Formats: sequence, structure tokens, C-alpha cells
Amino acid sequence: MKKILFILFSTGILFASSTINTNNTWGCITENKETEMNNAIGNKDEKAMNYLIDYGYCFILEKGQEISIIDDSNQYRTKIRIYPENKRPAEIWINSWYISK
Repeated sequence: MKKILFILFSTGILFASSTINTNNTWGCITENKETEMNNAIGNKDEKAMNYLIDYGYCFILEKGQEISIIDDSNQYRTKIRIYPENKRPAEIWINSWYISK
């Protein structure tokens, strides 16, 4: 058991319960799609934003939604697991500043 915990902590893999701290933020299924969404928002490109959401690459998250942190080794981006009601959990990437730990 100690070896497993050591491996998990030494590789930056964390499983901690947290919440989303901002209304209507987003998370995406890959780091690249999360970057695409950031660029679309920065460029005010509604077609690109809608494409990413409509095709299931990105999801709108609500303030207070419970999540598990999987990997927060990157200062700006965190991999999380979300638990939508009546749906299967999903692992997505989100901007780190939208998470309350």
C-alpha cells in the first residue's frame, strides 16, 4: 500500500475533492481542445465555441459542481473528473483558477 501511495504522489497524480468556483466556465476532453476554447473565447469566436460544445469536446460547468482533481502539476491547467447527474463521470481539462481546492 505504501508503494502505491508513493507512486501516486511522486507522479503528480492526485485525487482530491473540490468544487468549481465560477459560474458558466468550461472544461474540455483534451488539453488541445481546452486551448482551442480559450482561443475561441479570447477571439470572441462564437462559431468555434459552439462547435466545441455541440460536438462534445467541451462542457459548461456550474459553480459549486463537485469534482475530483486528477492532475494539478501544471500551473495553468488541471485535469479533473466531473460527476454529472444521471450521466457517467468524465475526465476533462480546465483552467486551474476556476477550481476551489
